[in-house]
Amino acid sequence: MKALHATLIPAVLLSAALLIAKPGESAPAAATNNVDITARGPFEYDLKTGRLHWSEQVVVDDPGSLHLTCEDLVAERSLTNRRIESIVATSNVVITLFEGGVTSQARCGRAVYSAASDTFEFSLDNPVVTRLDSTSWADTIVFDRRTGKVHGRGNPRMKFNAGAFPQTNPMQRK
Repeated sequence: MKALHATLIPAVLLSAALLIAKPGESAPAAATNNVDITARGPFEYDLKTGRLHWSEQVVVDDPGSLHLTCEDLVAERSLTNRRIESIVATSNVVITLFEGGVTSQARCGRAVYSAASDTFEFSLDNPVVTRLDSTSWADTIVFDRRTGKVHGRGNPRMKFNAGAFPQTNPMQRK
């Protein structure tokens, strides 16, 4: 099946591209206002409700800011101000974010972005978030852009790379 190509200006997932960026931090120089969304399956835009839907091998690319892949993507767009209010990506979700020279990656079964609360929630299929020298797992991982905090709920676990700690054991008695 032929890939469907949709370019949105301002972008459907520009909000998602900003979700991990720190408040007040500008987008990387390579970022654009264009977000490219392709899918193998159908695309649907309901003009009466503002609902956008892509399915099958969905790829979202905001160069220099965000790369997302999933099997199903739904965005709810306000009919009054034309801004995206929420985004739901499901099935084999992989989100790579580029911010301030740092690359972060989240893998999960479902990722939900809410513009109202400015949060991103990763859940289903053992969510994992990797950033710098650590990897985090939990049943649900929530990133709150307003506070800059990440919360893991249900079976949280974190692993730091060896270089994150001094060579000596800080728990050892001296």
